[in-house]
Parts: sequence; structure tokens; C-alpha cells
Amino acid sequence: MDGMVRKRCISVLAVWAMLSLASCSSTIHEYPRPVSDEIAVRVVLNTDGVSNVTCDSYNQTLPKPSMTSEMLRVLFYAPENGRLVAQCFLSQKTLSPEGYELLYGRTHLPPGDYLLLAYNFDTKTIRVEHENSLSEINAFTPKIPDYLHALLPDSSVGKVFQQPEHLLVARRAIRITESDRMQVVEAEARTVVDSYYLQVRVRGLRHASIVKATISGLSAANRFGIDEHSAEDSKIMFDLSGGTDPRIDGENQDVLCALFNTFGKLETAPSELTVRFDLLTRNNTQYVKTLDIAPLFLTEDARERHWLLIDYVLDIPEPSQTGGGFDPGTTDWDEIHERIEL
Repeated sequence: MDGMVRKRCISVLAVWAMLSLASCSSTIHEYPRPVSDEIAVRVVLNTDGVSNVTCDSYNQTLPKPSMTSEMLRVLFYAPENGRLVAQCFLSQKTLSPEGYELLYGRTHLPPGDYLLLAYNFDTKTIRVEHENSLSEINAFTPKIPDYLHALLPDSSVGKVFQQPEHLLVARRAIRITESDRMQVVEAEARTVVDSYYLQVRVRGLRHASIVKATISGLSAANRFGIDEHSAEDSKIMFDLSGGTDPRIDGENQDVLCALFNTFGKLETAPSELTVRFDLLTRNNTQYVKTLDIAPLFLTEDARERHWLLIDYVLDIPEPSQTGGGFDPGTTDWDEIHERIEL
């Protein structure tokens, strides 16, 4: 009898153990699967087809504006109100299969819908404000330093700003779903800044040393969350370099030329190009010419290729008091002004 009792007890214990195991297994499956809020973000910098940077270059000898980045800032906005809810920075870099720079990294983002905005965070001249709002985030450049402003022909020129570097911007709507696997968000960044090549024919360039120019009629900023140019008229300053253009017929092929960047040309604003030459004289003579170049922006060269080719010859007069080269002194500048209608 004792043996039979023991066998029955063992059988009961075995059945109880099996039922217990089945019950535990069922309880485990009732818990939800773990949800990961980590995502991978990849942004390609597409620089193909930018006039006077990667295509349509009129003058190959001029240095091209930078189209690279070592760090991207990525902002995530709520679609319903455009308010900033999260951000991260991408600094790991490789090349995409097409050969473009690709910056990538990881961040944490709960499931939901977002509007992604990414831009290069390592520019020297561009300032960004109002980051908390997608519709208000704004890129602009500061005024030129006082020592450069002092070189301008007169005090009536108003505000003159530094020209922007290329701002590479990516925008897209994304959806992060509940998942136990890390999700990948990809976007493509393109520049919101224009590059123009400017050239004017010149005679007597040997008589000048420093040549600077300002141009008006340009947009002062860009609300790049919605890609909207500012309607505020601004001027920028840049240097002009001497060179030759073999496409010009005749003996004198000398030109002054430059590549400059802008947030965009204002369609209805006049554009005046003011060129300032420091002549090689002992009494520090300054020679200033102003040209209305607004019609050039309407030409096919400007619209299709961003070439501003001024069909006019600037005559730099031979100095009456020549000296040993340009040597800035402490005396006031003698100024010679001319305004030219093209």
C-alpha cells in the first residue's frame, strides 16, 4: 500500500508541475513586447547641380564656395503646431553610394508624427534664430566689421552684411511607429543659398591695388523651415580679383571678377554694384564707380547659369601722384565718384 501511495503522490506532483509550467508560459506572453525609442538618422548632402559651384562655372580659377559640413543639427517639430519637441546632432560621416557626404547618428524619439529639419551647424557667418518654431526659424548674416565699413565710399551706404556660406537644409515629414527594432530615418539636404559669378571688363587695372565691391537688392535672410526669403533689401561686400577672359574679342581682355553668395535676389528691388578702387598714389586717392546691374539678373545667363557678365569697360585713371605702391596713410581719402547706367 505504501508503494502505491507513493506512486500516486508522484503522479499528482508531476501533473501539478506541468500545469504550473503551462500557466507561467501563458502569463509571460500576456506582457507587451519591449518598444525601442532609439532611431538612426541619416542625412545626405546633395551638392549636385549648384550653379558656379558644381556646374556652369564661367571661371575655373576662382575658389569655389564650400559645400561640406562636419556637423548637422536635426530638429523635430510637432506637425500640429510647428513647435520644437526634440533635437540631435550628427557628426559621424561617410560617403553615400552616389559619392555625396552622408552624416549619421542615433537619437531617441517616441512613436509619433514629426516634421524633420536638418542644417549644417558649422558655418562661420550664418546665424540662426527662433529655432523653437518651424515657420519662424531664420538664417541671416551679421553686418560687416567696422574696419571694413570704414573702407566704403561714404557714410550713406547704410547696413552692409557679410555674404552667407552655403546652408544645406533637409526637410521632410516622418512617422515613428511602435517597434522592437531600431528604425532608420533618411533625408536629403540641399543648399538654400545662391552663388553668382560677376565679371566686369576693366582697363588700367595696374593702377589699382585693393578692389572691393558692394551689391544691393539682395535678400537679407531666409526662414528656411518653410524656405521663404526675406523681403528686406540688403547689401553685401566682397573682393574683386583681376584676371583675363579669353572669350572677349579685342586686345584688352582684362576683367575684374568674383564669386559671391546670397540668400537670393529680390525681384522688384534695384541692384546697384558699387566698385571701389584704391589707386596707387601717395595721397590715397579712392576711385568709386556705381553701376545699375538690375537688368542683368533678367538675362538668360543670370537665370540659367548665374552669370552676371557686365558689358562695360571700367577705366581706371592713371594716378597723377604715383608712389611706391599702395601704402595706406592716416590722411583722408580723396574720392572720385562716377555713376554709370548700363
